[in-house]
Amino acid sequence: MSTTRTYAFPGTRAEVAAHYRTAARQDGWRPDPEAEPGELSFAKGDMYLWVDFMSTGYGLTVVSYE
Repeated sequence: MSTTRTYAFPGTRAEVAAHYRTAARQDGWRPDPEAEPGELSFAKGDMYLWVDFMSTGYGLTVVSYE
C-alpha cells in the first residue's frame, strides 16, 4: 500500500530536508540504510517514507509492506 501527497513550499530544498530529518527522527523514523546518495528517505518497521523534490514543490510518499 502506498500514498503520495504533493506540497508547495516557498523555502529552499535544504529547509525542507532539515524539517523532515528532524520531524521523522522525532516520530521514530530512521534514515533508510538502502537509500541512494542524495535521496531523502526514512524507514520505520515495514514502512518507508520518501521526500521527492520537484520544480514546484516536493512530494511525500509512504509505502507499507505489512
